[in-house]
Amino acid sequence: MMIVVRTSDGLILRSGADLRLGADGVYGDGWRDRTIDPASVSIETVAALPAQFLPQQFTYLSGQFSVVDQAALDAALAKIEARKPVPTIVSMRQTRLTLLGAGLLAQIDAAIDAMSEPQRSAALIEWEYATELRRDNALVTGLGVALGLSSADMDNLFKTAAQIG
Repeated sequence: MMIVVRTSDGLILRSGADLRLGADGVYGDGWRDRTIDPASVSIETVAALPAQFLPQQFTYLSGQFSVVDQAALDAALAKIEARKPVPTIVSMRQTRLTLLGAGLLAQIDAAIDAMSEPQRSAALIEWEYATELRRDNALVTGLGVALGLSSADMDNLFKTAAQIG
């Protein structure tokens, strides 16, 4: 892995597998950045980038990576996470583990029990026997409302569930 490092302060401006300096900027495979003055940077080869690496959020000085501003990095990572699409389908295993982790699993049975028939029986069958759960399913929407969750809360639960292998 290669990184473009500003020589004045060690700020990492770019990363990539195939970087090179040209007379008018920095080049990579299929792109060029003319906003970087090649006289003000160096290209370094590193074994690996730090976890949660983002350009302009890390420095590289004396062979060591450092976070410039943890709060700014956290905010940038949160923006990236917010832009990720919400999965439309997760497995029931992922669903149950996510709800357990969020402290909501025990409330599902109570929410289903509070439904009137025949919705209660249909929900119970779906909850107990479905192998996957769809975000646009009426049961999902109804349980979210019963648990006092917003649509954004539900989206975040689906994103979390999808990350479980």
